[in-house]
Amino acid sequence: MQKIEVISPEENPILTISDKQEVEDFVNALKIDKWEMKDVPSDAIKGKQFDLYQQKTIKFGESSKDKKELKHVASITTYNKPYLDFNLDDVKFSFKIPKEVFEYLSEYQ
Repeated sequence: MQKIEVISPEENPILTISDKQEVEDFVNALKIDKWEMKDVPSDAIKGKQFDLYQQKTIKFGESSKDKKELKHVASITTYNKPYLDFNLDDVKFSFKIPKEVFEYLSEYQ
C-alpha cells in the first residue's frame, strides 16, 4: 500500500495516510490473521471507510516513471460493531474482528 484514505460515513475524506511507516503501522494494527469470516449483523450501522491505493505493477519494458499514479485496490468498511467488510474489486468479504482492531479503526478522526 502506498496510500490509505479514511472516509467518513458522509462520504467525505477526513484523512490521508501516505507516510510509508504510518501505512505499515496501519496494516500491522489490523491483525488480519485474527479476523473471522462472519456476516455483518443486520442491525450494524456503517462507519468509516478506508480506501487502499497502490502503485500499478511495473511490467517488463515499462519505465517506473510511467507508473507513478496510484490505483484503488481495496476498501475496508467499518461498522458500529466489531465487524467489517473487505472489498476487493467486485468481491466483498465480511469479518468479525478483534476488539482491539475495532477500537483502533474507530479512533481515526
